[in-house]
Amino acid sequence: MAQVAPILTRPDQFPHPFGRFTLLAPLGEGGMGRVYKAWMNGPDGFRKLVAIKILVPKRPDPDHFEHYESSIRNEARIGGLLRHPGIVEVLDYGIEDGVPWISMELVEGVSLDTLLRTAAPLPPAAILDVGLQLCAALGYAHGFRDGEVPVCLVHRDLKPANVLIDAHGQLKVTDFGIARSSLSTGVTTMKGVMKGTPSFMAPEQILSQDLDARSDLFALGAMLYEAATGERLLRRDGVAATVAAVLAVDELVARGLRRRLDAVLPGLGDVVARCLAKDPEDRTPSAQYLAAELLELGLSAGVAPRGALLGAIEGAASPAGAPMSTSAIEKFIAGFGEGTDVTSTSQLLAQLGLQAGPDELLDEPGSLPLRIGPMGTDVAPRPVADQPARPRRSIPGLPRLRPVLRDAPRARGPEAVLAVTLALFVGFSGEGADSGLQAGGVSLPPTAA
Repeated sequence: MAQVAPILTRPDQFPHPFGRFTLLAPLGEGGMGRVYKAWMNGPDGFRKLVAIKILVPKRPDPDHFEHYESSIRNEARIGGLLRHPGIVEVLDYGIEDGVPWISMELVEGVSLDTLLRTAAPLPPAAILDVGLQLCAALGYAHGFRDGEVPVCLVHRDLKPANVLIDAHGQLKVTDFGIARSSLSTGVTTMKGVMKGTPSFMAPEQILSQDLDARSDLFALGAMLYEAATGERLLRRDGVAATVAAVLAVDELVARGLRRRLDAVLPGLGDVVARCLAKDPEDRTPSAQYLAAELLELGLSAGVAPRGALLGAIEGAASPAGAPMSTSAIEKFIAGFGEGTDVTSTSQLLAQLGLQAGPDELLDEPGSLPLRIGPMGTDVAPRPVADQPARPRRSIPGLPRLRPVLRDAPRARGPEAVLAVTLALFVGFSGEGADSGLQAGGVSLPPTAA
């Protein structure tokens, strides 16, 4: 049976030894654990700053220790496999004097919850930046395979407090403690207890029905609404009232949600409304599909989301949030850096979860025809190549990039418009994303990883 670690909160309790770690300061707490900033110590003077989550339930109950242990063990198993710049990296897992712990990368920045409480509503470019970065992380997680085995991962507790923003404006999803996957062992949800945050839970999760990746997209839609308006759409006084609001979400969406969001960014209302559909069959089918819709909004409105979030954190408009003039794009290309080989535009599109036929790339002047495969009813998204084609649609706003696009298949990265599009809007690569494309640094206080 797991033991309960002592609760350390006072400054005079630090530094505090814990196995091969030296705890330096508290960073945060959740229902089952506390997170500390710590040195991870090794031989010959080696040490590394990390965040360490230690099992410290808010309400220690011996009857529920199996649940506590299963949750932290599953978070460690899932996190240890995932490697993506948009997901907090799990470094190690262990048990010290009967107390389970997880060590993770230390994210020095702020939570998205803190940002939204202090700076929302965000400017349009920053809203798109949030959405596209989260689509990148979720698209990777939902489609992750352990070797050849689909993991069928659903986060189940996606909310602003579980998204961290580092000093470069990179979002990182954390806390997979109640995630559902084929790797889960033991019981992660106690009988009769609703796990998650009701104001971000999809209706099927509240009703204990089957979940898939679209349940996380419901939460993302609620987060985009909050980023655009500064208000939490489904929060009410008390859990019962919040649950009732979630189950009546279609009626809430019909009461002017589209009009209000379109006033912030034209087209955003329809995109968010599809994420918030009560019936999963009517909902946005995949993170890749949502990314394409957000990308199209940015191109249509002439805003470049990538890096805009950093401007919101700094409390000033980001240059990346300015209208996309041809000169601005050329300047971006000139400063993009050398050394990225582009072997084909189709590979870059695949990183976005999109497809363009070999004869389609330059067929229509000023547009890029795309085929986007839905997730359908599968628990996990299928590979893009296996997904059925949907009706073509064209993304406007590309005429200014055609001279670069024409040479993209034989060009180096700085000259390939799709590489620029990736850098500006998504940074969507799963295993090999280049986090060096982030905007410059800003000094921020540390927060929990």
